[in-house]
Amino acid sequence: MGKATMNPLIDPRGEQGRPHLELAPRVDMETLRNGPVLIYDNTKFGFVNYMEVVHRIKHNLAVDGVTNVVEYRETVR
Repeated sequence: MGKATMNPLIDPRGEQGRPHLELAPRVDMETLRNGPVLIYDNTKFGFVNYMEVVHRIKHNLAVDGVTNVVEYRETVR
C-alpha cells in the first residue's frame, strides 16, 4: 500500500481567500508619553498573577516617562 498525502484541512466551503491584515503603525515614545495609554481588562487579570504583569508594564512605562495610563475593566458578557 502506498502512502497517500491528504490536505490537512478540508473545508466544505471550498478554498477561502484571506486578506492580509496589516498591523497598526507604531507610535513614537513622545506620542506614548502624551498618552493616554489604555490597559483593557476583560476581568481575566484577576486570575493567577496576571495583575502583577499589568503592574510591571505600568512601572516600565513610568520609567520611560509614560504616566497617562488609563485602566478600563469590563466583563465579556
